[in-house]
Amino acid sequence: MRRILILLAFLFIYSNCVTSTKIDEALYNKDLTRSYTQSKDKTFDATIYALKQFKIAIEKQDKAKGIIITEKVPFYELLHVTGTQYAASGQSFVAFHKYYLQISGDKSSATVRTVKYRLWNNNIEQTELNAEWCKINIWDPLFKEIQIKLDGF
Repeated sequence: MRRILILLAFLFIYSNCVTSTKIDEALYNKDLTRSYTQSKDKTFDATIYALKQFKIAIEKQDKAKGIIITEKVPFYELLHVTGTQYAASGQSFVAFHKYYLQISGDKSSATVRTVKYRLWNNNIEQTELNAEWCKINIWDPLFKEIQIKLDGF
């Protein structure tokens, strides 16, 4: 019975880890775009503050054009260690990401849209990701932080 439970747990974890979504326009529109009921200028500033809150450094910004490009920054690290009491080995997995954002709008509303999102796993660029995990753990908290910053202005 214990083996069956371990096998089921492994299959559950494995199936959640391999759920892949292509990094493309459909993903940007579905999970990486948010609209706010504040001006373009305030939303731009709130986005800058939110990125800084998440320790995402900015490579380039142009408020007039509504462009923010972040630096390539690490956001997830996992160290996998195996072995016995006599010998052990480990492997490190580090995920990096980079945002290309476009903030558009007027004096009463604005949209933060990711026009490009790049992801690396151990410096190997990825074309797919687990979108549900990223949405829950990375993107939704960032967009929520933008809203928090807007509410504070």
